[in-house]
Amino acid sequence: MDETTRKILLAVVVVAVIGAIVFLENPFQQNETVLPEVEDGSENAAEESSYPVAPEIIGIHSWINSQELKLADLRGKVVLVDFWTYSCVNCLRTLPHLREWNEKYSGLGFVLIGVHSPEFNFEKELANVQQAVNDNGIEYAVALDNDMKTWRNYKNRFWPAKYLIDANGRIRYTHFGEGAYAETEKQIQLLLEEARAEEIDIEIVEEEESGGGAGIFRTPELYAGYAFGSYLGNSEGYAQDAAKSFTAPAELADGKIYLNGEWFNSSEHVRHARKTQNLEDFIAIKYLASEVNAVLQAGPEPYKVYVMLDGKDLKERYAGSDIMWDDDGNAFVVVDKDRLYNIIDGPLGIRELRLSSDSDEFTLYTFTFGG
Repeated sequence: MDETTRKILLAVVVVAVIGAIVFLENPFQQNETVLPEVEDGSENAAEESSYPVAPEIIGIHSWINSQELKLADLRGKVVLVDFWTYSCVNCLRTLPHLREWNEKYSGLGFVLIGVHSPEFNFEKELANVQQAVNDNGIEYAVALDNDMKTWRNYKNRFWPAKYLIDANGRIRYTHFGEGAYAETEKQIQLLLEEARAEEIDIEIVEEEESGGGAGIFRTPELYAGYAFGSYLGNSEGYAQDAAKSFTAPAELADGKIYLNGEWFNSSEHVRHARKTQNLEDFIAIKYLASEVNAVLQAGPEPYKVYVMLDGKDLKERYAGSDIMWDDDGNAFVVVDKDRLYNIIDGPLGIRELRLSSDSDEFTLYTFTFGG
């Protein structure tokens, strides 16, 4: 093999490796399906085509902002079904676009239905979802799919996931994950024009896609509960549905959660198993990202979780939106709701994060990261 051939093969291998890393990190970022447009002059072309009929919305426990809706009763309208859950950071990043589309097109025969399919048990509580709807300014219909019946009816696998349904009740476009906002809005307009037989003269603003650092390799989501796999880095291993004493090692590995002190291990979370006085028990991670979020559960009374970065007090340039400081300059978050908390938001880097609380209500479900 000559030198030129070796160089070409090496270049191909490098490109393939980089492409694989990007795909594995964010495989659904631009994963949309655009089905062919209906041919002009064929009024029932969509109805007679091979477009899949949208599965019905079934098994809903409660509705927010609406009475019960059935797709069969919405024929003649363009419907966007959005699967989400309120502790999912990727879902939360899409909400400004969903709110905008609802405001721009709801008077033109567009119906937006947020199907809230929970990842964790606390997300099944109507009061929690109602609070999230209020906090995020959601005015469109939200269906609580607590038993995941609509999720399974759609054979859905992702949060968030969008299914755009035409006036004949057929799925014409899908998108999984964040991004493709301008393309999704274009598809909404096309189906509204088709249904109304008139042009939609509303500007589509080409915005920079929010994606939490799409295409950048970063630490993947880390789950604290034993049911989600082996994300625990401690050599002691999980104690299923029981309390256990843990010792965090001096050296941490990326992609693992480390516990120090007494912790109760649940299928969905870990919970501090004792009251302390000097923040001696903690949760630690090593990560590559610029943003760190933690899904935390509140107790009967609010409690504080203190934050350290790289073994030092957290500096303002790294502080997430939920961070506060006490009079001594110690950074903390007040956990008063079951939700996602933005802990770190700063320059990209490899860092070590430590969370500690003296409360025995301190409960962690997951860490998520942004580029």
